[in-house]
Amino acid sequence: MARLDYEERMGDLVRMSDIKKLAFNKSRTIRDRMLNIPERVAAMLAAESDTHRVHEILTTEIRKALFEFAGSPKG
Repeated sequence: MARLDYEERMGDLVRMSDIKKLAFNKSRTIRDRMLNIPERVAAMLAAESDTHRVHEILTTEIRKALFEFAGSPKG
């Protein structure tokens, strides 16, 4: 027990509840970012007749959301 206590104080161990909370928050963040894509690009896509351009716009927005997510370690 003393070793576990020591490792936790040194930052080598973390509580499972903290990991679950972080995972939940990260999951919620990516969900929210992905679900906000239509809000941002709906008008732009509605005005676009070129399917290649529509694909490009969607791909850019999805990549942007994923890169922002990957760059935010605190969720």
